[in-house]
Amino acid sequence: MLFMFLSCVQLDVSSHTCQQGFEQYKKQFNLKYKNEERHHFDVFCQNYMKLVERHSQDPDFHLDFTPEMDQLNASSSTPTRLETKEEIKYNSVRYPLFVMPTVYASVDLREMKLITPPKQQGFCGSGYAFQTIAMMENAVLRDKSNLNTFWQSYADASTLSLSEQFLMSNSICDGCRYCEGGSFVVEQMLSVPGNSFSQYMIPTPAVISTVELTEHFPNDFVVKEAAWKANTQVTSILATENKLLPVKFFPVNKAFPWLWQQTPVVQLFDDDKTRFDAENIRVIKSHLSRGLAVAVQMDIGTGVQAILFKQFIGGEILHRNCNTFNSNHAVTLVGYGMKYGKEVWVIKNSFGEQWGDKGYFFLEIGKDSFCLEHSAYAIIPKFFNLTENIPYPKGDSQRGKSFTLDCDQYFTSVNEVTVCYDACPPEHPVFYTMNNQCISTQCPQSSIFKENGQCVSRCSSGAYQFTGIDLLCVSSCADMYLLNKLNQNSKQCITSCPPHAPYYQHGRCVQRCESGAYFVIHGKTQMTCQDYCVFYVLNASNDNSKRCFSQCPSDLPYSESGMCSARCSSGSYSNTKDTKICQNQCIYYHFTNTTNENSQFCLDSCIDPYNFVDGIECKKWCPFYKQITTAGQFQCVGSCDLYELVDKAQKCVEYCDSNYSNIDGQCVEKKSYSIQSSTLILFTVEVVIVIIMIIIIVSICQCNNKRKQQIVQNLAAINQHNYTNMNEVKIASYHIKKNLQVASPLIQQLSPMIIDNSQLIE
Repeated sequence: MLFMFLSCVQLDVSSHTCQQGFEQYKKQFNLKYKNEERHHFDVFCQNYMKLVERHSQDPDFHLDFTPEMDQLNASSSTPTRLETKEEIKYNSVRYPLFVMPTVYASVDLREMKLITPPKQQGFCGSGYAFQTIAMMENAVLRDKSNLNTFWQSYADASTLSLSEQFLMSNSICDGCRYCEGGSFVVEQMLSVPGNSFSQYMIPTPAVISTVELTEHFPNDFVVKEAAWKANTQVTSILATENKLLPVKFFPVNKAFPWLWQQTPVVQLFDDDKTRFDAENIRVIKSHLSRGLAVAVQMDIGTGVQAILFKQFIGGEILHRNCNTFNSNHAVTLVGYGMKYGKEVWVIKNSFGEQWGDKGYFFLEIGKDSFCLEHSAYAIIPKFFNLTENIPYPKGDSQRGKSFTLDCDQYFTSVNEVTVCYDACPPEHPVFYTMNNQCISTQCPQSSIFKENGQCVSRCSSGAYQFTGIDLLCVSSCADMYLLNKLNQNSKQCITSCPPHAPYYQHGRCVQRCESGAYFVIHGKTQMTCQDYCVFYVLNASNDNSKRCFSQCPSDLPYSESGMCSARCSSGSYSNTKDTKICQNQCIYYHFTNTTNENSQFCLDSCIDPYNFVDGIECKKWCPFYKQITTAGQFQCVGSCDLYELVDKAQKCVEYCDSNYSNIDGQCVEKKSYSIQSSTLILFTVEVVIVIIMIIIIVSICQCNNKRKQQIVQNLAAINQHNYTNMNEVKIASYHIKKNLQVASPLIQQLSPMIIDNSQLIE
């Protein structure tokens, strides 16, 4: 039984809605609906959107229309498992051959040249016919030496092609449905020509007296379907002596062997509930080791699942769980062996050589993938010796490209073609690897070490060295070594440590130092491990490893308890020649580190430009205090206690220098300039008023003669002095104001006018 293989019509996801797709679908398959069109559209849209979603995930996935896309659970092959089981029950015999005591580790009938290339069934659900013909072609190739000259000329695996059309056109029976499915069992129930008891066979088969060549009856299933429906059989054009049924026949009912009820169908296993066990697998392997193909059935699913299977492009081992046994596809087992590290069945399909792995695919043995491991049937070639228990010769063992099986023993691989050997050939006399590849010069990556002329996966001595071409095994390393990551018991001898293991420790390059500390050796590639460090930083790529320094690097300038860091956790540090040492607090002076606001720079004494002391903090200047020189430092103070004068820089001094004048304890810079006439007039007025006020005060109060004399002297000095600059005017005004302070109690007794005059003078 076989699901139809359908041609692909690629769709543009971005431009097709369900409605547009449905219209194209109806047009492609010439479909017309009556009242049920809405239902078919809904089902089509469900299936179509599943394909659109898959295409969005994988752009290489084609959106293809198939005839059953408007059916919810439709299949293009109609036979069910129940029908096939009943046919097998009545129309097959148990396996007549002995199970071979020794079977091949792997078998590929393609290597044995006992299987023809995959064919293309197209739109016709005729996989059962392709499976039957594949078995027949295998029987012809297996019997080649016993066939007549005519068939020997055709019996070549690359050119032999028997006609599926001839078989289908002559399959007129209850179980035959032409392009709508069929059964290997039904088609192989071939009765001997002239059998008068064919009516006892269930179901009654057509009498097929021979196989035919495709060149005589090319496959044209659609055109010839009408003739089949009319029960029109096709007559072979082979000469009578060349007609051939290349199979053995066995009595269906062994209790009555005299009946002419016979079948070539041999049952290897059949069970709906149980899949192949180890013994069943050994029976199938024994059959394949004899060079004989095996017919099996599988369930490729429906709808999207079937489409995914039809679009398989190879390169992997397929798998789909078998939850409930069913079958809707017929294929042929043509081998078994290792593939991608798994034991697999090699399976021939009928979707053409462009499908899968050049028309073949692989399923893992023992997994019951696609429900394949519930039945297995065979035919026995006509001239096969039933007592033969010798494996068929394996052939040239060429396993090329995508459908290559892993070799059992030794092999070579050239131009994507792998050739297997039982032993390495003469051109590869000495070198072979653990995975058995025969080579003559360089070992492969899987076994790269050379020891005594052989490629091995590890050196028995435990050490090896690289010569520039080969990795040679040696007794020990002369300089330093690195443990082989692929083999911890093997040492690679080297002269310098590599980047991935840069630390040198006791002759060995390691990824990290066991001691937790290492030192950078400048000018060499390795870093030497050591027990402790003067200064260290934690290795950024390994927090448990310390990197040692003779001084902290510029990006980690602070040393705290020996560890170099970007800043001090204590908040203070002292400066050495090369390294800033962290400490809890400063002993003498400190200033705030401008590059690290949370850290204080400790000093023995303030240094320029931080040469002013405010408490114990060195500053560039005292913003609110005057300064005094103390022990070589400038200390910020509230006032000048020891010295009365303050210079322009707010520094307490003993006296003003020659460029400054002392004005009320402040050193004021001297400036030479002429007094303006208006200023002199104003000052003269002030003096006259003061004189008048003093005369009045003296006359009223009869002040002390001594104070009188002082005031008169001051006034006389003022009158006699010739002022040349504003500074001298200010000084004269200063003394007048001090005298007025003495006289102020008296002034308060004067008239308002006098008081106003005194305020003017102030």
